[in-house]
Amino acid sequence: MLNSGKALLESEAKRELNIPNLTPMSATLLASTLEPPFFILEDILVKGYEYTLTARNNHGKTTLMALLIKTITEGATLGGLRSIKGRVLLLSGENTSDTMLKLIALEVDMTMVDVVNMPYDLKQNIDQQLKQATAEYVGVFVDSNQSYFGDGDMNGNGEMLSHFQSARKLTQLKGNPFVLILAHPIKNATEENLIPYGGGSAMNEIDTNLTLWKSGDKATLRIGKARQLAFDPINLRLLTHKFDGVFNNFGKQVTTSKFEIMSDDEAESIEHTQIHQDTDLLRALNIKSDTPYQTLGDKYFMKSNESLLDPTAMSSRKKKAERSVKKLMQEGYLTPSRKLTKRGREMIGEKCNY
Repeated sequence: MLNSGKALLESEAKRELNIPNLTPMSATLLASTLEPPFFILEDILVKGYEYTLTARNNHGKTTLMALLIKTITEGATLGGLRSIKGRVLLLSGENTSDTMLKLIALEVDMTMVDVVNMPYDLKQNIDQQLKQATAEYVGVFVDSNQSYFGDGDMNGNGEMLSHFQSARKLTQLKGNPFVLILAHPIKNATEENLIPYGGGSAMNEIDTNLTLWKSGDKATLRIGKARQLAFDPINLRLLTHKFDGVFNNFGKQVTTSKFEIMSDDEAESIEHTQIHQDTDLLRALNIKSDTPYQTLGDKYFMKSNESLLDPTAMSSRKKKAERSVKKLMQEGYLTPSRKLTKRGREMIGEKCNY
């Protein structure tokens, strides 16, 4: 009896110390408990999975998040893909007012969205978050990775691993929701290299990395590193939404951005037009790398109904040229001094004249 009591006390002590149970179990038994993936958004978001949505600044991460929230809270479709209707939790650590505008523009049912309106350190506060979020959710959106990292070095593998492990615990909320974390990519990321900024352990811990790349008013949602089958890329059109009768303190109409689905044929047409436009700019800069933005804008961005000397139209064309040249730099076709890189030379199929 004394020995039995001692063993019981030791067992209780181990539980209190969170000592894991390492007793081997039969693989047959383990396999018998497996269930097929349960998709909240068909082919894309799986219940209980941890995701990152990685995109460069101003490529539409929050705008896409708003569309995903609308789709799921309505049980609607996204590009023909079905969804399960349910409540979502939004951890909003960046510009919540702008996020709310995007949700309002899409007429999202706000009663289906719960919001934590502050950034915090997930590593330090995850247990408190699990206790205080008591509703049943199908998904958790984290905006953004940086806002909920807290103190520490985001390039440190150990700290980044701890961060994503903490974020994964959000799947333990009632409903076993997916977790989607909005993330910035590594420095100088291209469309083919959109992985989350931080230690390499991040990519090992997450289940799937979704990527978003915008070119002009067209953006594309793709699957990157994944523990699930790939889905066909989804093409999106970026629109400006104007709030009728709502003006800021200087009397200008309040606006925000929103995405809508774009057909494959339309996306292909826009892509071809963009390639021709980029090629024309590269050829012009190959001839004269310091060509003024206004000259580029007037030559390649003037609409048929515009006046060459209209000040407003001139300013718009110049800005479009500046944005296009900056995009070509970001995508590795131009150097900061506007000279063609090897990739740029391959694009135009010529040798540079310098």
